[in-house]
Amino acid sequence: MKHHRFHPEARNEARSAAAWNRERSPDAARGFTDEVAEALLSIRRHPLAWPTWHRADVRQRVLPKYPYSLFYMVEADAVVILAVAHHKHRPGYWLPRIRR
Repeated sequence: MKHHRFHPEARNEARSAAAWNRERSPDAARGFTDEVAEALLSIRRHPLAWPTWHRADVRQRVLPKYPYSLFYMVEADAVVILAVAHHKHRPGYWLPRIRR
């Protein structure tokens, strides 16, 4: 199983989304956090299982119960989470986070 790490802005997005859900309902916040944790586990176990997103090196894992996706890259030593993006945000706003 691969390790994972968050881009700092992706970590902030996850925290912000959890806080937004917490304002509405503690159950919603817990559900969101659990959904992200489950998605991370599935990505770490099977990093190539999720479809690519407009680039062969970026993949997307949709959260089934929330309007968010995790966008990530598979590197030799880890999976890098580039964004925890709401589906209503501008697509690809996080692309500058990719290391060249």
